[in-house]
Amino acid sequence: MWSLFLKKLLILSLVCLFFFGKKVFCYDISFNPGIDFEEEYNDNILFSYNYCLEDFVTRINPKFRLNLTSEQTDISLNSKLSFENFLHNSELNTVKTNNVFLIKENWNLKNLSNININFIKDSTLETELQQAGIVAKRTDRYNYGLSWSHNYILNETISFSGGGTLRRTHYPDNYYPDMELWGVNLNPIISISSKDIMGLFINYYNADYENDTTIKTFSSDLYWSKDLNNTLKLTFGTGYRITWSKYYEIRYLYFLEPILHQLIVIPIKQRKKEKNTGLIFRFNLQKAWTKRFSTTITANRVQYNTTTATSSVVNNISTSFNYKLKETIGTQLLIKYSKTKEETSNGKKSNYFFISPVLNWRLDDNLSLSFGTNYEYVKHKRPNYNKHRYKCWIRITYSYPRLFATH
Repeated sequence: MWSLFLKKLLILSLVCLFFFGKKVFCYDISFNPGIDFEEEYNDNILFSYNYCLEDFVTRINPKFRLNLTSEQTDISLNSKLSFENFLHNSELNTVKTNNVFLIKENWNLKNLSNININFIKDSTLETELQQAGIVAKRTDRYNYGLSWSHNYILNETISFSGGGTLRRTHYPDNYYPDMELWGVNLNPIISISSKDIMGLFINYYNADYENDTTIKTFSSDLYWSKDLNNTLKLTFGTGYRITWSKYYEIRYLYFLEPILHQLIVIPIKQRKKEKNTGLIFRFNLQKAWTKRFSTTITANRVQYNTTTATSSVVNNISTSFNYKLKETIGTQLLIKYSKTKEETSNGKKSNYFFISPVLNWRLDDNLSLSFGTNYEYVKHKRPNYNKHRYKCWIRITYSYPRLFATH
């Protein structure tokens, strides 16, 4: 599957180069490789509440960035592999990858286009926790995506952007249903000044699942972003969304067979339709208190499709504190809380708390060292149970100097 995708990606990249980069030899070409080494202790790898599996995890992450840049065109390929090995539970060993191919084309002063092609292999457990505070079964997932957008500047005050996306999600072990998604969006923007903008973001997507579930969502929110001063920036938006869900629900009929006196159970598959509406919002406040100390507060409410093909409402709030001890040493503290509710009858509810202090040390221009730890806690309702997890890690990152530069 990987080799087939990489072949298709190579062919598509060559086609894009033909159309967007006819003068390839006039490009500024650069290649930046790098590698991460990471060692982690995890006291609950599967995030289970009744059986905590602890282990040491070694990760080796080679990566690179390839850039072709001209006055009009910027072409980049970012690729990263992650070899994940467990000391005592080798059956959990896996390889993850994240690949993004991006083309930016400045047609003229008023028109800019972007094409984004990506392929990601990740783990559902970690990704669902980060995105929605949901505990999912740990299984491999393949994501194939294509998105495009175009920006048009009408004048100094008014501009428009719009685009679309296609995505396919595949689970090789068939534990969760595969998904195919398409969507479109439109975003008119009014620039009141260079530091003060307003916009209206309109979005629609359609997600079809292998288990015959369909989730469609239309949303629209009005937002405002302003640099209040040189050290304070505010972004706030609010709007409304409508979600239509169609799925099958299994119910059972029970009756007693009169002759043999046996209990007969007959499953009945019923088609269900639901319409859910609600407020959505986003808030971001960034403040640089001094040259060394800064904070960020972020909050939002979003509609999210879980791995089980269920529409959910996720409320997030997080804050980060960044402090530079000196020019080469910095610290960060991230605190996050998520509250999630499935939009079905008797839907699951969960509360997720995350805290992570990190120390970063830049040893030289190419080599850096990081130490970190985090604590995660999930409280579930329907059914009721709590889960905890503690992790600590150390990471060494080496970024090679720019190679193969042509200019």
